[in-house]
Amino acid sequence: MSLPAMLSFAKINNTFEEWVVTHLDIAFDVALRQYVADPAVFRSAMRLYGAVLSGSFALHFLRMNDKCEFNPGDLDLYVPRSYATRILAYLLDVEGYSFITTFRVPYGQNVAQQFVIVVGKPGLTIDIIPSVSEEALYPLSHFWGSHLVNYISADTFCVAYPELTFWGRSLLSPGSSATDTVLSDACLELGGTAGISEVYLPT
Repeated sequence: MSLPAMLSFAKINNTFEEWVVTHLDIAFDVALRQYVADPAVFRSAMRLYGAVLSGSFALHFLRMNDKCEFNPGDLDLYVPRSYATRILAYLLDVEGYSFITTFRVPYGQNVAQQFVIVVGKPGLTIDIIPSVSEEALYPLSHFWGSHLVNYISADTFCVAYPELTFWGRSLLSPGSSATDTVLSDACLELGGTAGISEVYLPT
């Protein structure tokens, strides 16, 4: 059952709503277990530090059971500026990740985020993306494609463009410095790497 179908199912009565909430809660823990040993503790850290998950992991989870034939490449963790070092310490000390590198955002000037901290362990990578503000969500408003403007917090989720997302389509921002790179390098791969079958570039 797709996520939109589950949300419709939950509206029938309180029992069905409780079933859907429980199902999504368990499914989120199962998805996180690929990256962390204890999803409950990781979600507590997300809650404490105001962090959210976005990118391919969020898209894959939100399009569950929707013939979304791609696997997330990594875990993108967005955090408020003040908590970047704390969430980094948690991943290194508790989850056993190792620091790999720090790099500036690869697609030009971005006023919402300036660098990415990469940690990893064999076969796994987590990107920590500090916001330039105390709002972890701020960088999401500057994404170059609508299929990426989704997020999952410790207890909730948001799909900013549900019709496009669940139809497997994406709207690219014409004002983004990433647009040329996306069109030349990524659009041909979106179907395989992000579950997107069509891309629209408004004029």
